[in-house]
Amino acid sequence: MVVDEAEASGVILLLRDVTREREVERMKSAFLGMATHELNTPLTTIIGYSELLTSPDTADKFSEEQKKDCLLLIHDKALSLGGLVDDLLDVSRVESGRPLALDYQEFDFDGMIREVVDFYDGEDVLHDFTVNLVGEPSQIVADRLRLKQVVDHLISNAVKYAPEGGRVNVELKLSDDKYELKVEDEGIGMDEGQLVHIFDRFYRADSSDTAVQGVGLGMSIVRNIVLAHHGDIQIESQLDEGTIVMVSLPKAPPEGQRESTMPFSAS
Repeated sequence: MVVDEAEASGVILLLRDVTREREVERMKSAFLGMATHELNTPLTTIIGYSELLTSPDTADKFSEEQKKDCLLLIHDKALSLGGLVDDLLDVSRVESGRPLALDYQEFDFDGMIREVVDFYDGEDVLHDFTVNLVGEPSQIVADRLRLKQVVDHLISNAVKYAPEGGRVNVELKLSDDKYELKVEDEGIGMDEGQLVHIFDRFYRADSSDTAVQGVGLGMSIVRNIVLAHHGDIQIESQLDEGTIVMVSLPKAPPEGQRESTMPFSAS
């Protein structure tokens, strides 16, 4: 059929909002720069101190105590580097849609939390840690290493984002077959505009040169681990007052859902 051009009486206009896609691309670009910096920092220390310890010109000038200090620093930086690589691998799984492997086992939730808190309490002189746990056999069926990763991230954030020190409160309660974990700090906090993006991958509330170290992956990974365990996570924060993170986890996975793998949430 031939349509007379004179009869054409309309136009189709197709609009597509790409704001979100552009923002993700911007955050990814910023992430690449931050990741490069975060990788280079521990690598520079590892390479520098290992060269001093192995070079014939310098190795004999160190005392045994100094050599031990150098090795401890190398070990610490290697652990930091390994943690960043693990985070990158987790994000790679999220991006590709692959499942997160969970090794379900029964363990003492109180004991694991105390283990993490004791580590930070022993290393940190600025913060006052208060711990209120269940105080009875606190068995949970979950992936111990993954939940330890969650607790470590939360306490690490509480310390990092309260650079002037202050109280860090860690609390665990048991209610209706669910554990309620709360980590509270007296740090710099966040405003509403920052809080809404807290679980976004690659997002950092402060990306300036003086910002706290990190690549913006921690809370996204924490959220996905919690969701994989059929749990929930909520955050409350006030700028210049502090932040409260609340995690709810079942004592055991729902009946018939104790699979070895659970999918990550893509959001």
